[in-house]
Formats: sequence, C-alpha cells, structure tokens
Amino acid sequence: MSNPEEFNLLNNVQHKMDIHRLPNTTYWIQSVFLPTVTLEGGMLPTAQRDVTVPGHKLEFDPMTVTFLIDQDLKGYSDIYHWMLEIAVERNYSNMLSDVTLHFLTGQMNVSRSVTFVGCHPVSLTELSVNSDDSDAVQVVGNVIFNYQYFKFDNVEFPYNITN
Repeated sequence: MSNPEEFNLLNNVQHKMDIHRLPNTTYWIQSVFLPTVTLEGGMLPTAQRDVTVPGHKLEFDPMTVTFLIDQDLKGYSDIYHWMLEIAVERNYSNMLSDVTLHFLTGQMNVSRSVTFVGCHPVSLTELSVNSDDSDAVQVVGNVIFNYQYFKFDNVEFPYNITN
C-alpha cells in the first residue's frame, strides 16, 4: 500500500528511450504520449434498453515519439537502417525490438520505466534544418512505433495478450 505522504509528481521534461536492438544509442525525448488503450466492448440488447458490456479485445494506438537529433544523426540513421532492414532485406528475424521509455527524476535517475514489447517503426518523419533561424534551435525527429503491448517495470505481467 502506498504512503500518501510520499507523493511526487511526474517530471514532464526529463525522459529518455532505449531501443533494445540499438544498445549503443540513447534517445533523449522531447515529447511522447503513453498511447491510448481501448477495451472494446459490446451491447447486450434487452427489451427495455441496450446495456453495454465489457469486452475482451484490447487495442493499442501507435506510440509517437519526438526525439532530439544528435550532431552525427546517429539516432535518426539507426532507425532509418532498421526500417531498411525490414523493408528491403526482409530480415523479419530482427524486425521487432522492445523499446523502454524511462522517466527521470530531477537528478537524472530513473524513477519509472515502461517497456513496449515487440516494437517496429512504421514512420520516420523528415528533419527540418534551417540556417535562417537566429536562435539555436534543437533539431528533432519523430518516429511512430507499432507494438504488441506495453508493461510497467517491476510489475508482474501474468497475461499472454499476444495470441
């Protein structure tokens, strides 16, 4: 049971992402949404009115991540090459990878992690670079992942939802 006196709010500005198949690259995240999870239900028709009933099919929206681009474009090119491997080489044995999103404290320690199981990139957006900007603006990229499901660290996950 949690102690209500130990209440810390989630820091909105410090998080990073690790793609397990790319262990030498850390992605510093500008923005990400924990995706929508929908439990589809149904209607039970009765003589007086239709009644909603809980469903048994989970649907997960894709995960969209906006990440900071390093000066060597390593993070961007690693995802690009992963997509090439899937599309061109059709190397399906290496198609999926777990992706872990880490929420950091003010001291840059991991406070909580969420792992997205069986991810693969479906979209990598263009990069915008503009020498007309008078202020130094960090370049960001966007990647969209599909995945099988996600789980919170240190929480037993007793369900098989991939079948």
